[in-house]
Amino acid sequence: MTLPGACVWNPRIRGWTVDWRRHYAYLTRLLASGARLTAVVPDVTRHGGDVGRWLTTQRRHWNG
Repeated sequence: MTLPGACVWNPRIRGWTVDWRRHYAYLTRLLASGARLTAVVPDVTRHGGDVGRWLTTQRRHWNG
């Protein structure tokens, strides 16, 4: 059984690498712990990953 919209979030279809998903998970944990999105800038790290730099890159390529 496939959930409606499941293919939209399929990492293989979307091209989301393990590294992308890892940084996304780090960002969601930072935000859940009370960090503000505006405070997540380059050099903000979590478990050695530069979440701020990753977020800056995501925003640069976002068409929203």
